[in-house]
Amino acid sequence: MPRSVFSRYDLRTTDLAGARAFYEQLFGPGFWSEDVRLTPLPEQAIARGAPAHWLGYIGVEDVEAIAGQIVAAGGMRRGPTLVDDDGIRRAALSDPFGAGVGVASGLGDVFADVAAHLHHSNDPEAASVYYANLFGWSIAEVDATPADMGRHLGFSYGGDGAPVGRFTDAARLPQVHHQWQYFFPTGDIDTAVALVKAGGGIALPIVNLLDGTRVVACDDPQGAAFGLVQRRG
Repeated sequence: MPRSVFSRYDLRTTDLAGARAFYEQLFGPGFWSEDVRLTPLPEQAIARGAPAHWLGYIGVEDVEAIAGQIVAAGGMRRGPTLVDDDGIRRAALSDPFGAGVGVASGLGDVFADVAAHLHHSNDPEAASVYYANLFGWSIAEVDATPADMGRHLGFSYGGDGAPVGRFTDAARLPQVHHQWQYFFPTGDIDTAVALVKAGGGIALPIVNLLDGTRVVACDDPQGAAFGLVQRRG
């Protein structure tokens, strides 16, 4: 049975060549892989007015069963279930809190080079309970966040596993969408921010967490939100 973890990340965008060049300038030519893919933004998403975005897929045994549970809880499908040439069966959805999320069968283990996963909603307590019940994740308080950054609840993939992300109430802010946002590691966040801006992207001010970690939220030139993390060295 697959582990219920984020194991694939698709950048769904309107400019494949531009996006490829931007991320390779930022992270190097080895950024793209079987687990981090560049795909066209579906026509039905464009018709709905959806911007370019990152979509993370959680590994499941039965895509239809989990997708049905998400819809029954108040989520919605963002398109039909697809089957890739490599046999991966996947579905894109909105969760009951308005954040896009994918579920897929046939994935490998967790992709280690995503440093953090942030779920933005108005109700992190309810969202964390929902995901914990659906996927068996573990939820815990976190104390590495400045007090003015709102409510944060950490999560791991179960048991005594290392924290892999947080549920936040950042969607209370007018400029933050209900979404899953994925943060990629960097050894030099100041240089990385300069590259984001030089490449036509947007970077908010760098945030210094209480444990010495430095993070920054960004948009790429097509408007897809992502983030950068520099751990204390």
